[in-house]
Amino acid sequence: FFDFQNARDHYRTVTEGAGMNKGLILRFIEVQAILITPICPHFAEQVWKMLGKSGSVLHARWPVAGPVDELALRESEYLKDSVYNFRTKLGVWQKAKAGKKSTGPPPKATEATINVSTSFPEWQRVTLDYLNEQYDEGSRDFRASTAEMRDVFAKNPITAPKITDIMSFVQFTKKDAQLRGRRAFEQRMPFDEQALLQSNIDYITRTLEIAHIAVNIIDHGAAPAPAPAAGGKQQQQGGVAVPGKPTFNVVN
Repeated sequence: FFDFQNARDHYRTVTEGAGMNKGLILRFIEVQAILITPICPHFAEQVWKMLGKSGSVLHARWPVAGPVDELALRESEYLKDSVYNFRTKLGVWQKAKAGKKSTGPPPKATEATINVSTSFPEWQRVTLDYLNEQYDEGSRDFRASTAEMRDVFAKNPITAPKITDIMSFVQFTKKDAQLRGRRAFEQRMPFDEQALLQSNIDYITRTLEIAHIAVNIIDHGAAPAPAPAAGGKQQQQGGVAVPGKPTFNVVN
């Protein structure tokens, strides 16, 4: 029930300005009334009547979920996680900009960029391929030990120069695999990240309170240098974008 309420709140926030779908909201209220009937039967009955339903809510059938759109769920999860990370980066920028002794309101960012990538750098692709081979789904663990992994990467000419970064990446990915299974080794998202973020740019700019946010594609093969923002201002960098993990850069 708590997740049900959270889903409604997120939907309301994302659709602010565009407006919510009336039919969907009425269905939500109907299901909500049925769910609270065992706890608050009188209140549920009142809501049932307000919806214009016939009979009593006590005789309504318990809701049954329909087919689950897994892709839509992943897109929603991606959007929520990304905006949360963007807000965290924005908070860090605001604290640094204001200084330790500041007591006034946090400074406002005027522009920002979101960088997305459709591929990993080569050393990460090699690492993910190896981890995927070593992963055991039954135990959600790896056949090779950390020491054995390090030996393999140290002997590979592609991964050897990045061995320190790789071992940190391995530890992060191993923890991720315990939570998400083989999805932790995905090298491409099942949807267009740039298109998804761009289609929700009104929501992103509104929730972050930044007037202008551009969504860019980063090509790791070309490895371009970060471009200056409008007006020649330099950007506060936020890491390297990889599939599923966009970066957020605030303009100074």
